[in-house]
Amino acid sequence: MVFKSETVPDQNCERSQISISDEDALAQAVAYVLIQRYSHAKKIALNTPDPIPPLNNSDVEAIIKKRLRATQFHRDGLLFQIITWLWSTTTSTPDEYVDPPHTQQASHGQDSIILHLTSDGVSSITVCEDKATENPRDTIRDEVWPEIEKYEAKTRDDELRSKVVMALSRQHSWEVAEEAASSIFWDKVKQYRVRITTPPPYDTGRPASKLFDGFASVAPGAISRRQANTVFMADLRGWMDTFAIKVEEKLRATQEKTANVR
Repeated sequence: MVFKSETVPDQNCERSQISISDEDALAQAVAYVLIQRYSHAKKIALNTPDPIPPLNNSDVEAIIKKRLRATQFHRDGLLFQIITWLWSTTTSTPDEYVDPPHTQQASHGQDSIILHLTSDGVSSITVCEDKATENPRDTIRDEVWPEIEKYEAKTRDDELRSKVVMALSRQHSWEVAEEAASSIFWDKVKQYRVRITTPPPYDTGRPASKLFDGFASVAPGAISRRQANTVFMADLRGWMDTFAIKVEEKLRATQEKTANVR
């Protein structure tokens, strides 16, 4: 595994601290996600690599230009969403469907979802909010809580329904998938997971326990509805700069080898 996780006590939610144990393997996995080789990316993250055929050089260069040389804000948001997707998919069970990440630049709103499936439908849906930020408390209060409030107010149920239909159609007919999605009691299935980067002093102690104040207000009910993953980064932008270079190198290693012509 390229990740390690430690459960952290928190009065607001079920929280774990995630750390990266193998940056080189993670860069390879992220590179595979960027070229839509999701199964290969998961195997890399689980330390069970599976080689892929070489890619066209122009395709690789286009991905590097559009995804890794975008503005720092968008690049870092995209990379963090991919990293958190890898974390989710490597820790998922056979009864969970983890929505693949979008490889366009990250934007506000729903970052990803996890469907917890039963033999005939969906038992719960985890809506994930992924934020790479140097100001976690402000981001949670000003960006994450308002998004969760929209889901609680049922203004985004149509988006979730679409995700459910698409996921269930992988295992059942469209008719069965649509019927299962239409029978969901949305108020009873929604839960939330906030995944965010944290700088000092949020790595340990009391400050970190205050990060998620207000979670129970925007998502009331059992604490299992409220989950959080924190990823400590002392220098977020510096780490992302270095990591993006590693991902670029891994992408270029997938290119076709062109023979020298004299």
